[in-house]
Amino acid sequence: MKLKDNAHLVAYYTGVLLVGLGTVLPDLRLWAFNNWTYYQGYIQIAVFAVALAAPIVLRRIFAASEISGKARLPFAAVGVIYTGIITTAFVVFHARLHFLGDGIVRLNLLARIDPALRKSDFGAYIIAKELYKLVESHVSDPADWTYHVLSYFGGAAFVAITLIFAARFFGRFYQRLLFTLIVTTAGSSLLFFGYVENYSIFAAMVLLTVLVCVEVTAGRLSRYYIIPALVITVALHFLGAALIPGAVHAFLYKSGLHERFNSAKRSVRYSLLGLLGLAMVVAFLNLYDLEYYLQFQFIPLIENRFTIANYTLFSMTHLADYANLLFMLFPGIIIAVAGILISKGSGLFTQPEFKSLLVTTAFCACAAFAFYPQLGMPRDWDLYPFFGIPLSVFGAYVIVVSGRKSDAGIVSASMAVILNLMVLSPRVGAQIDGGIAMAQMKYYGRLDPSKYMYIHKHLVDLSWRRNDAVALEELELMSKTLSPEKPFLDSGLRLKQQNEFDSAIAQFKKALTFNPMLTPAYYNAGSCYFATGRFDSARSYFEIADGWNPNNPEIINELGYACAGLGDYESAENYWKKLLLVAEGEVTGQLNLLDLYSFTGQRTKKTSFLEDVKLSPNLPGRVLKQFGDHYYSVGLMQDALITYRQSISRGLDSLSEQDVYAKFPALRQ
Repeated sequence: MKLKDNAHLVAYYTGVLLVGLGTVLPDLRLWAFNNWTYYQGYIQIAVFAVALAAPIVLRRIFAASEISGKARLPFAAVGVIYTGIITTAFVVFHARLHFLGDGIVRLNLLARIDPALRKSDFGAYIIAKELYKLVESHVSDPADWTYHVLSYFGGAAFVAITLIFAARFFGRFYQRLLFTLIVTTAGSSLLFFGYVENYSIFAAMVLLTVLVCVEVTAGRLSRYYIIPALVITVALHFLGAALIPGAVHAFLYKSGLHERFNSAKRSVRYSLLGLLGLAMVVAFLNLYDLEYYLQFQFIPLIENRFTIANYTLFSMTHLADYANLLFMLFPGIIIAVAGILISKGSGLFTQPEFKSLLVTTAFCACAAFAFYPQLGMPRDWDLYPFFGIPLSVFGAYVIVVSGRKSDAGIVSASMAVILNLMVLSPRVGAQIDGGIAMAQMKYYGRLDPSKYMYIHKHLVDLSWRRNDAVALEELELMSKTLSPEKPFLDSGLRLKQQNEFDSAIAQFKKALTFNPMLTPAYYNAGSCYFATGRFDSARSYFEIADGWNPNNPEIINELGYACAGLGDYESAENYWKKLLLVAEGEVTGQLNLLDLYSFTGQRTKKTSFLEDVKLSPNLPGRVLKQFGDHYYSVGLMQDALITYRQSISRGLDSLSEQDVYAKFPALRQ
C-alpha cells in the first residue's frame, strides 16, 4: 500500500476515533466531536459501523488505478439535480429550534430595530428587514418566514456558486463533483437549514469572493471582479473584512507592483511587511480604545477586568475551543493536512490557486482566533463562516488535487465527505428534536457557566411547552449551580427597589466578580449611581452595559440621561436620536429630545425636529401638545387647533389643558 493511501486512511480513522471519543466521553471539552452522544445507542452503532466500513467499500468500488470514461450526464445537468436535492434537504430538515447563535433574539428584533443601528451586519439586516416588510401582512410568522427563506436562498446560491467554479477549476467530472461535495457538506452548511441569523447570504458571498480571488490569481478572470464581490461581502457583515488581505494579494498578484516587490532584497521586503503590520496594529489599538463594543469583540491577550474564567487568547480553554471549531467547520481538515504532508515535490505548493487559498485562509484563521464568542464558541459558531468557508475550499482543493492521478484520491475525497456528514448530520437533527437540543444546550452551559444565563430562559420556555416537570426542576438546580452571581443580582434589585442604592451597588459589584459580562448588573448599578447624582459613574456603567448589549433601548435612554446630567448635551442628543432608531414606535426619545432642545434653548433644532417628525397615532397627548405649541408659535393656527384637539383627546394633565383652553377657548366645548 502506498504512503499516500496510508496517510489519508490514518487521518480518516483518526477523525472517526475523535468523534467516537467525544461520543463515549461527552463531558470532555470535545463539543465538535460529541454530537452523536445525544442520540440513541442503536443510531450510534449504525453510524460508526458505516464510518468504519466505508473506506473498505470505497476501495473495492474504485479498484481501477485510473478513472476513465465519460459521465452519463453532463456536469451541468448533474449540478442542477444536486442543487435541487440539497435545497430540498434544507427545507425538509429546517430548524424548528433556534438555540444556537442569537436566533431567538433575532426573531424578536427583526420588526423593531432600524437597520442603521446594525453595526456588524448592516447590509444583511437591510435585506432581512425589507423582505420582512413585504411579507408582514401575508404570513402568520413573518420573522421566522423571512429568515427561513433567506437561509434556503443562501444555501441554493452557495451550492450553485460551488458548482460553477468547480467546473472552472477542474477538467474531470469526478474532480468537480468531489470538490462540490466536500465544500457543500462542511460545517458552515448548517446555516442553510432554516437557520435564523443574518449569515446565509453572507456565507454565499464569502464563498464567491474566495473563489473569484482564486480565479484571478490563476489568471482566468479579470482582477477587477474582486472589487464588487469584496465590497458586497463586507457590506453584508463586517467580518467579511477578514477577506481583505487575501483579496489584496489576488488583486496585486503578477502585477507590476507585485513583481517589483518580489525583485527587491529580502531585507527590504521584510521591512515593508513589518511596517505594514505595525501600521495595522496601531490602527487597531486606536480603534480598540474608542468604545467598549469593539473591545468586547476580541479575546483579551491577558486577563483584565472583563476576563471570564481566565479565558484569554492563549489560555488552554480557548485553544481547545479553537481546535474544536476547526473540526466543526471542516471535519475533512484532517485528510487535507495529510494531503499537504504527502504532496512535497508534487508542485502543489507552487500553484497560484494554492497560494491564493493559503493566504486567504491564513488571515481568516488569525481573525477567527482573536474574535470573541460572547455566547461561548459552541453556540456562537455561526460567527465564523468567514473562516470556515475559505478553510473548506482550501482543504477540498488540496484533497482533490493531491489525489487526482489515482483511485486513492477519489477514496480520500469521499472519506472527507463522510467525515463532514458525520459531524453535520447530528447538528441538523439537534435543531429539530427538542430533547436533543436541550441536552446539547445543558452541556454547553456546563462547559461555560458564565454563558448559561443566555440560554436558561429559552430552555425553561421549551420545558413548559413540553410539560416536562422533571426538566424544569433540573433547570432550576442548574441555574443555582451555574449562576452563582444570581443571588447577588437579585439582592441588589431588591435593595434598589427599597432605595438603598449604595447597598444595591455593592451587591451588583459582587455579582460582577462572578460574571464580568453580566449586563443587568452594570445597568442597575448605573441606575443606582444616577439616582444618587453620581452621573460620571452612572455613565461608565451604562457604557459597559451598552458594550455587552448594544441597541438595548433602556440602556441607550439611560445613557442619554447620564450625559445630560453631566452637561454633555451633544452626547445626550446623539443617544436619544439613536433611541428613535432602536425603539421604533416609542415616544421616549422624542420627548427627551424636545425637552433637551427646550432646556438648552436650541429653537432651530426644535423647530426642525418638529417639522421632520410626522404626527403618529402612537404619540401621546403631551407630545402632540408640543407640536401644537410649535404651530401656534409660528402662526399656523389651523394646524395648532387640530393638533391641540388631538392632544386633549389622548389625555393631558390639568395645567396643559388650561394652557390649551387659554389659546383656544372653543375647545372647552
